[in-house]
Amino acid sequence: MMATAAVFMMTLLGAAALSVDVGRWYNGHQGLQAAVDASARAGASQLPSGWSTAQTAAATEYDNNGSATATVVYLGSGLLTAGDPITVTASRVVVSRLAAPFARTALTVRGSAR
Repeated sequence: MMATAAVFMMTLLGAAALSVDVGRWYNGHQGLQAAVDASARAGASQLPSGWSTAQTAAATEYDNNGSATATVVYLGSGLLTAGDPITVTASRVVVSRLAAPFARTALTVRGSAR
């Protein structure tokens, strides 16, 4: 009886820890996606002024909203006219806090906006 209770408690603890970390991973992805969305919009609004201006605007907006630990890539279409797309892609590692003994120790979350 005691062994069964111990196994049940460990399973319950692992499930609770995993659910907390899955929430952290989801929250990390949502924050990253919101930052790249804002960055792409800011960059696209400046494309008629030139790629350098658009990239600077996108980077500034990402710096205001995103994570400093993320890797960010800015790609343009090269046409530099109103309505042209700029693609912002970012990725960062979200570390597991509780589920590390039971599951993954980290997850790379990615976000992309055009």
